Amino acid sequence: MKAETLTRSYDVFAFSSAALDDILHKYSNPSPMSLAIGVLSTLIYAALTLIRWRDPIHGQSGVGVAGVLLVGISTAAGLGFCALLGIAFNAATTQVVPFLALGLGVDHIFFLTQAYAEADNNEQTGQILKKAGLSILLSATSTAGSFFAAVLIPVPALRVFCLQSAILLCFNLAAVLLVFPAMISLDLRRRRSGRTDVLCCCLPPILANQNLKPITNKSVQSQKAVEEGLMGNSLKDPSRPFTLTRFTGKHYAPFLLKGSVKFLGMTLLCGILAFSLFGSMKLQDGLELTDLVPQSTDEHKFLHAQGKLFGFYSMFAVTQGDFEYPTNQKLLHDYHEAFVRVSHVIKNDNGGLPDFWLSLFRDWLTNLQRTFEKEYKEGRITQERWFSNASDDAILAYKLLVQTGHVDNPIDKSLVSQNKLVDAEGIINTKAFYNYLSAWAWNDALAYGASQVIVLKLILN
Repeated sequence: MKAETLTRSYDVFAFSSAALDDILHKYSNPSPMSLAIGVLSTLIYAALTLIRWRDPIHGQSGVGVAGVLLVGISTAAGLGFCALLGIAFNAATTQVVPFLALGLGVDHIFFLTQAYAEADNNEQTGQILKKAGLSILLSATSTAGSFFAAVLIPVPALRVFCLQSAILLCFNLAAVLLVFPAMISLDLRRRRSGRTDVLCCCLPPILANQNLKPITNKSVQSQKAVEEGLMGNSLKDPSRPFTLTRFTGKHYAPFLLKGSVKFLGMTLLCGILAFSLFGSMKLQDGLELTDLVPQSTDEHKFLHAQGKLFGFYSMFAVTQGDFEYPTNQKLLHDYHEAFVRVSHVIKNDNGGLPDFWLSLFRDWLTNLQRTFEKEYKEGRITQERWFSNASDDAILAYKLLVQTGHVDNPIDKSLVSQNKLVDAEGIINTKAFYNYLSAWAWNDALAYGASQVIVLKLILN
């Protein structure tokens, strides 16, 4: 009970590389629930913004919803194409790219529906594409080209993100310019037949029930004139209900046209730009591990506490290629000692660096050599054999000294009096280096394991 009381005021967070790999793998898979919520929200927004309650024939909610579904399908097709190309998926691509592509694709849908809203019943789909198609093509091409250019980024995760975004934008562009116009053509037939935008297949034509005249260019123009007249009257008539159009035309627009407001707006803009430029110079470059781990996990809390309370991180120096350790021992020691000159490396109390595996390996062999030479002088070990009073370290040193490093002739007892495990310059015998290394791993497992976790600690600025 006392131990539980003492630990109750502390938060214990565990962290391991295996748990981190599991989290990244989990969040690298797309979330069907998140995608469904995103598509559904976009569908509701498109339906509500494009619907016309007073003019259901000229409403566009149906074609807008169809366009959003088309963009969603083309996004899924683009992700499938990326999988066929063998492009790896990560947490950034699965959690961000689908929503980014959906938002940019729906933006093109609204461009076309705006041009479609301004068209009359006799205007063909080609005329609608002529008005808005070039703008969509240029904007989508420039955006996709920017993402393709960003593929040159050396960071693999960002390179994959940009490549997948560019591919999905190309798929959405093809769907918007090739498939969506066919949907507009079908909706034009619905408009010409006088059917409502919502439930057009279920409800009868409005013209047949209300004996309305067919809609022509003149009637559309007269209807627009009437609407403009009513809009102008609504701005002047105080008895009409409050609308955003009336508020904008009567209050907001005149307010913005005042000289003092213009001066204040420009001054505020210059101040924001100056503050933004100053803040951009204070940004810290780099990507921390906490930026990749979800905030709701214990691993993120562990990394946050580590960065806050322990201002250092581990650094590893890894050799590559066909690096020969036996013949480059001096180079490795010089490379390790060079980190003493780095100001932000945490050092020992004596100003040096922690020992690494090669120095621990050398010290272990030096102790074996010293023990062997002592017992060799005392006669416990000879060139041919060892006696019962010989120590284990001396016997192990004898077995290592007779190693030649050749597979055909592995043992030569004459080397006992000629060989040295470590010479006077601190260089381990190059011919039998890997034999000695195997012996160190098996006989001094504690030091061998500790050498794998000794790293340099860098202070965080």
